[in-house]
Amino acid sequence: MPLSHISKSGTLPKNGQSYYGYKNHIDIDVKHKLIRNYAVTDASVHDSQVMNELLDPHNTSTEVYGDSAYRSEEQERELVEAGYRSKIHHKGKRNKPLSKHKQKVNKNRSRVCIWQSNDDGRENDAMHR
Repeated sequence: MPLSHISKSGTLPKNGQSYYGYKNHIDIDVKHKLIRNYAVTDASVHDSQVMNELLDPHNTSTEVYGDSAYRSEEQERELVEAGYRSKIHHKGKRNKPLSKHKQKVNKNRSRVCIWQSNDDGRENDAMHR
């Protein structure tokens, strides 16, 4: 991607700094080793806003993995109603950190779900199924 396009995209606040760039969101079929669907958004678009458009009904798995930015009560309910099994990371709250058990669950899920953040603010979020 040419650098001239990066400055035209949204910003992503991270660790007290704002980054310009894009995020890649990917739905991967692990059995067939295929990218089933993808979306590229401005860095300012919240991950949860693209999840429903990523889900491909032809994927061979009903499990959905993702980092905690994809998790909300509404999203969890929609996944169950659509026949999916959520493996999305748990997230702590301001005065209620994750229990040791949920931290361990997240660590195990991270072995399947790949999340990469680059120094220039670009992110790649992979949703494996």
